[in-house]
Amino acid sequence: MRRPLLVSTRPRLVRCAGMRARIPGRLTGMTLIEVLTALLILSLVTGALSKLLMSAWESQDTLTGQNLMQKHAQQAADAVVDRLRGASEITAGNATQVAAAYKSGGSVTYYLQDGALMCDSRPSASGQTTTNVICRDVSNLGFAYYVRSGATWATPATAVLAESVKVSVTVASGKDKATESSVVDLRNKGH
Repeated sequence: MRRPLLVSTRPRLVRCAGMRARIPGRLTGMTLIEVLTALLILSLVTGALSKLLMSAWESQDTLTGQNLMQKHAQQAADAVVDRLRGASEITAGNATQVAAAYKSGGSVTYYLQDGALMCDSRPSASGQTTTNVICRDVSNLGFAYYVRSGATWATPATAVLAESVKVSVTVASGKDKATESSVVDLRNKGH
């Protein structure tokens, strides 16, 4: 014989381990505390990610600025070195400026003026002097003069005796700064 089915009018509660009791067929949601906790965790993660991204952006900006200053300093030093390489003699010079002459009768002078590396050039002895800006934002310009002394280099008594010149250019803009140095031998010295 069969047993009669017992029908209850009360909704049956289903319990799962670690969960609240729920009534089958009803939608469940989150409590206010759960929503606030989730928002707090989301805001902490978002804040940490934004700080990480800002740090990466600042690093990239710093590297880009330093690379740009390095490029400008290298170009300025190369411009001076390229012109001095063909000179036959240094006619005047000190730690902050240099003047050189060429066999053709021309001359060139490099110096720092109002934060710019300047070049006065005269194509021939009787020609007109032209002044050009080689590089702006130059904070330091230095020249050192050397002569060969056996197997080593020595500092000459005057720049006029120099066989080689070391050119150092420092370019700075804002917090970014770079220094480039290069040594040039006067190829036409004494020829």
